[in-house]
Amino acid sequence: MPSATPNRHAMSFVSTRPRPETRYGAARLKLDLKARGVPAAIAAEALSQLSAGDGASEFDRARAVWSRRFGAAPQTLAERARQARFLESRGFSSEVIRKVLRGLSGADDA
Repeated sequence: MPSATPNRHAMSFVSTRPRPETRYGAARLKLDLKARGVPAAIAAEALSQLSAGDGASEFDRARAVWSRRFGAAPQTLAERARQARFLESRGFSSEVIRKVLRGLSGADDA
């Protein structure tokens, strides 16, 4: 069963350590798994189980990372750009970043 080891590795990677899923977005975790040689299908499965397992959405994780780092809404365009780049470097999508910086709830679609 050759896929068992990469699958176990992928699940271990996204669910252990100092909680990487609370610091990074799905894109960053997917990239890290790819760098470790985990096949894309197994990485996608591990990431989908991560989202289902902890109940925290991508927005919730991004909001937590943002509040730990900044805690206050950006006052200037330069500050907004700096905060957006930080969240982007953590692997969060541009849609989620916009919602976090606008202060919208995760359920809003605007």
